[in-house]
Amino acid sequence: MSAISPADQADAASTDRSGRLGRLGATLSFAGAQVIVLLLLFGPIAGQQWWQGFRAYFANDQLSYAAIAVNVSQGNLAAVEPFTLTGTSYYPSAWYYLVGLASWASKVPVWVTWQVLGALVVMGAVAVVGWAALRVSSRAWAPLLPGLALLTGTLALRTSGDWLTVLGHHAVLWGPFGTLFTLNAEAIGVSIAAAAISLVVLASASRHRWLVVLGAALIGALANVQTYSFLASAFLAALIVAVASVLAYRAYWLALASAALLIAVVVAGPAIAAATGPLPLFGLLIAALIPAAWPLAAAHMRLAVPALVALAILAAPQVLRTMAGIAGKDPFLLYRQESTLDLGVPPGPALVAALPVLLIGVACAVVVWRRRQPVLAAVLIALPIA
Repeated sequence: MSAISPADQADAASTDRSGRLGRLGATLSFAGAQVIVLLLLFGPIAGQQWWQGFRAYFANDQLSYAAIAVNVSQGNLAAVEPFTLTGTSYYPSAWYYLVGLASWASKVPVWVTWQVLGALVVMGAVAVVGWAALRVSSRAWAPLLPGLALLTGTLALRTSGDWLTVLGHHAVLWGPFGTLFTLNAEAIGVSIAAAAISLVVLASASRHRWLVVLGAALIGALANVQTYSFLASAFLAALIVAVASVLAYRAYWLALASAALLIAVVVAGPAIAAATGPLPLFGLLIAALIPAAWPLAAAHMRLAVPALVALAILAAPQVLRTMAGIAGKDPFLLYRQESTLDLGVPPGPALVAALPVLLIGVACAVVVWRRRQPVLAAVLIALPIA
């Protein structure tokens, strides 16, 4: 057996030292991201006894959501809509039921379980995104970036003189720190969606392909948590698959076919929605991506089928229930459809508001292009299109 030379020993020691420094740096980055989350969620109410009161921010919405959790915490599991008083609610309320059940089981007030559980979900999502960033980049500082991204604003002072950007009708747009502060189902939905997409990225950077199925399951579960998060993340996930398929198999003709179908669905959308309702229209949007996505799905059928099944099974309870409510002309669902008419996205303010995110996307795109990472490239291309 040959002896290890002093030079080899020095190289081994240097490698070990670099490894320990890298692990320390990654740990500090994870911790820093969590500190940012806590500052964003609890900094605005610092000095207040948050455990003794509710986050009455945009109070009408927040208190109506809280009413669901309070009913459950008092043992009333009936799905009741507090606005229309119809005796039945088709609102996706899984998160509020979970908060209410936690309050009932622990005897802790709803306003405390609401904030504690919500903060844990946001912190968990930031950790998952950070882990994906670390695995993809191998940079110790990468896990800090998701926390810093939550500080991104919309440059609203330049367009509206306020901290939020006013869009068409009654819609507003604010940075993630504003969206997450309420810790309602929207904040939970956005967090879970970000974690689900990150799991897909993680799967591409590891041998754990089952993470794709887990990500699909989380997206399906969002149907029972928050409608808009489910619709947005489901379409984004389908678009990522389609773009990744085009990049991997150079299926440019299929990409043109999907683009043409998407344009057709958008142009014919009002007429289709008037005849069939909004949910079938969303199904057509997803179906339009099938040509572009098919080569990748066909090549990985053993992964694609379980992912689709998991998504469908977990989404089915709320989707089927909502379709039944629409067919029965439920007053609350009719109100929701009528109240969201004429929502618009003014090009000027929207473009200014999107600049911070677009600049981050461009910077990431340059790095991805150099490192030749097709799944990340698909995410970056799919995001602005979606």
